[in-house]
Amino acid sequence: MGETKDIREAVEAELRYDPLIDPTDISVKNIDGDVALNGTVPSYPAVPWRRSPPRKRVVGVKNVHNHLAVVLSDGDYPATTRC
Repeated sequence: MGETKDIREAVEAELRYDPLIDPTDISVKNIDGDVALNGTVPSYPAVPWRRSPPRKRVVGVKNVHNHLAVVLSDGDYPATTRC
């Protein structure tokens, strides 16, 4: 198994480990330690590694490029009022 696959699998395992993150709609790509996260998450707290980047937790990760979009459900939008 090559290093690229090892890093990708380690990052995917970290995503599954975090209870705030649902990695179902997140894809992970790795090119020489530059990891790209693509996809959607259901809330801002579900954005991976907002506090602690994986380069401190996953050996071989140099940079993380977060290309995730937050897609809120209808119930998560604030109520609007009209004047």
